[in-house]
Amino acid sequence: MAQPMDSMTQYQNANREVRKKMNETKESWIEEHCNTIGKEITTGCSKNASSPPQRTVSPRHLL
Repeated sequence: MAQPMDSMTQYQNANREVRKKMNETKESWIEEHCNTIGKEITTGCSKNASSPPQRTVSPRHLL
């Protein structure tokens, strides 16, 4: 029978999963905005491409 995980190991595993999900979400967000900027540049909408993207999701919603 497997030994129960101590609280430190549980915390480390949970923390690892949260960081992994945050990195995946960040990469997805960056890729999405790079694609949008690329499309706007090729269509001649460089004014929109140079403006900072609007925050669409609060970091708290990721948890």
